[in-house]
Amino acid sequence: MPPQQKQPRSEKFWSRLIIFGIFFCIFMTWFEYGRARGGNQRSWSYVLEWPVLGGITIWMVWRVNQERKNPTVHEPEIDDPNDHELQAWRAYTNRQKDPNPGANSDS
Repeated sequence: MPPQQKQPRSEKFWSRLIIFGIFFCIFMTWFEYGRARGGNQRSWSYVLEWPVLGGITIWMVWRVNQERKNPTVHEPEIDDPNDHELQAWRAYTNRQKDPNPGANSDS
C-alpha cells in the first residue's frame, strides 16, 4: 500500500470551506422553504437559488479535480508569416518600446 501523502494546508482549508458551503446551501434551502411556506412569496426564488448555488459549487469542484487528474495541454499559437495584421501590430509595439524613435543606431 502506498504511503499517504499529506494534504497541503491551503488544500485542507479549501476542502473544508467547500464542504461548509454545500451544507450552508442545504440549510439555507430548508430555511427559505420554511419562510416561503409561511407566506413570504419572495422566499420561493431563494428556495430555487440555494440548490443551484450548491450545484455550481459541486460542479466547480468536480471540474478542478478532473483538470488535476488530466491536465489540458495548451498548444502554442503558430506564428503565421502571412498574417499582415499581426506583423503590423508587432511593428507598432516595437516602435512604442524604442526610447529614441528618431535616432539611428548605426551612427
